[in-house]
Amino acid sequence: MFGNNNVMSYSQGDMELNCPQPMVAVSGAFKRYTSKSPILLRGFSMTVPTGAIYGLLGPSGCGKTTLLNCIVGNRRLDSGRVSLAINKRKDLGYMPQEVALNEEFTIEETFFFYGRLFDMSRAHVKARMKELLTFFDLPSEGFIGELSGGQQRRVSFAVALLHNPRLLILDEPTVGVDPVLCSRIWDALVKMAFEEKKTIIITTHYIEEARQCQLIGLMRGGVLLAEEPPLTLMASHNCNTLEQVFLELSQKQHEATNKSSEDLIESDIDYKKLTNQYFQPPLISSQIWKKSRFSAQLFKNVVWMKRNLPIMMFLLFLPFLLFTIYCSVFGKTPTGLSLGIVSEELGSMKDCQVNSSDQFFNYTDFNCYFDGPLSCLYLERLKEHDFNLIEFSKLETAQTALARNKVWGLLHFTSNYTVAVLERIDFGFDTAASVVRDGTVDVRLDMSDHVIGTSLQRIILNTYNDFIGEVYEACGSIAEAGKIPIKYHDAIYGGNEPLFSYTTLPGYLMSFSFYLPMLFTSGAIMLEKLSGLMERKMIAGMTMLEIVTAHAVVQIFILFCQTGIIFYTAYGIFDNPVEGDLYLLILLTFVNEISGMCYGFMLSEIYDSDTNCSYAGTGTVLGLFMTTGTLWPMEGAHPIMRSVMWFLPVNAAAISYHSIALRGYGISSPIVYNGFLSTLAWSAFFAIGAIVINKIRNGVR
Repeated sequence: MFGNNNVMSYSQGDMELNCPQPMVAVSGAFKRYTSKSPILLRGFSMTVPTGAIYGLLGPSGCGKTTLLNCIVGNRRLDSGRVSLAINKRKDLGYMPQEVALNEEFTIEETFFFYGRLFDMSRAHVKARMKELLTFFDLPSEGFIGELSGGQQRRVSFAVALLHNPRLLILDEPTVGVDPVLCSRIWDALVKMAFEEKKTIIITTHYIEEARQCQLIGLMRGGVLLAEEPPLTLMASHNCNTLEQVFLELSQKQHEATNKSSEDLIESDIDYKKLTNQYFQPPLISSQIWKKSRFSAQLFKNVVWMKRNLPIMMFLLFLPFLLFTIYCSVFGKTPTGLSLGIVSEELGSMKDCQVNSSDQFFNYTDFNCYFDGPLSCLYLERLKEHDFNLIEFSKLETAQTALARNKVWGLLHFTSNYTVAVLERIDFGFDTAASVVRDGTVDVRLDMSDHVIGTSLQRIILNTYNDFIGEVYEACGSIAEAGKIPIKYHDAIYGGNEPLFSYTTLPGYLMSFSFYLPMLFTSGAIMLEKLSGLMERKMIAGMTMLEIVTAHAVVQIFILFCQTGIIFYTAYGIFDNPVEGDLYLLILLTFVNEISGMCYGFMLSEIYDSDTNCSYAGTGTVLGLFMTTGTLWPMEGAHPIMRSVMWFLPVNAAAISYHSIALRGYGISSPIVYNGFLSTLAWSAFFAIGAIVINKIRNGVR
């Protein structure tokens, strides 16, 4: 077919253009994308005879590509009808305006991918590939992304011819093609139409190139200006070139529409009436699942992963990095804090040489006295908590340091502190107010940081409680007599001194296990949509179910790896507590990741821009991150917000995770199984939402 380069031409009598059953018939077509967007097709009608080359000519934006998308069934007309003489996708060959090929594929992998879509045998694909590569003067090896722009378009053209279709639709096939090769391509197209009775619809910017078509349609503003053989058009308008004919017809249309705006208004009114009708688009796949198409998409996804190892390594390394940072930094008790000390009963803190409490304590049955200031003993107990104690000689100087954030807190001891403490023990209820005042440690704190401030309050108070107990015990009483009369028993859950990171880990883990699958899934789908791969595959017959399932298989594999890395990091390396069933936690995390994946699919249906999709996903997760108890418990939220937060995605899963990990609850607990049910419900909601949005926005898709 491609070996003969002899020029072939047709006269009008070489082909009967008025076939009983045209290959393509479009009648009364109206199309706009939104209620506010311009009307792209205004009652457009065209007829393409079987075995003819039909040249569709028109300026950019006139609706050519939209019309072709409606013909191949990728878009649904708002009104009108499209009839095709074929009823199988494999009888259609389509070359879009963009290249729409996988840049990570080699030329051979590209042919085998589309061969699988059309259920061709490997031997058949190999034979056709050899023939097409020779004709299009293409190398047999090399990646698509490494080819020149012209070579990529020739590969795209060859893919459209791979399965030998009866109807061939080519959108700008000769752009950037060498003139010699362009001539060969036109010779081959003419031969296919004449000898093999193939029907070819071709759009081109090179209007004179369309002289070789048997029929041309001149299109402007969504309207067909003329539909005749090129020689007939030029003769009837007394023009030497098709460009002159097009210019003359365009000027007449422009003058006609400018006479009155009522025509446009009437057109819009008619449009509104007609859009209430429903028209079945052509070539809707009756078989929504086919193994060969699914395996082709799965093959494509696996190859993409192999060719993008840095991205895959990043996706797998990111959980380890995130949870290493979290477990190393977040939620620990603050240490190394500076405390200012003003002790008027000490000459200097260097005078405090306390190795044990025994050298300080001497007591009788009724009275006790000490060999050194009691403030020394208290300060030694504070040093056990890794405080950096800074001594100041004057209270005013220390307060200035506190105001300038050189210290986080300030402790002031009076000159009579030790005597006053002992008198309080001796006199009990009869203690004078001045003695109480002198025996009190004045504490001033910088509470600008809530976590540090509350940690200081707790440590200073607990340390003082232990210190005063020692003093009472040294004075012949029991330690509890001097302590605050509140006794804490061992905690039911979480330990007596839990870290804040233990509490916030469930929310953090659930938030990121939702975010990472969403990020990868939406990114992968948007990549295919924006490059034109999605539309080309679906025009070839692949269904959304096959695409989503193949992506889900790859994503689930990645999820297994990410889940393993997350749990190994959080519980293997950093030994966070797990009171319940670890496998139940893994299952809950995996279900939450599935929910994130479904959300990614829905976002990719909502947005046509990868930037907007990324913003929406990141914004959502940030909102969830703030409502899962990671930053602050939900019980501290506003009552109205608190009632809403329980129903948001991830929240119920985070609460369930918390109860399993820190309370040891099982699946029989309502808190636990509600987390599973909520996550599954959101997964179903996102999946159904993606399907509904797909139907609303794209019709046939």
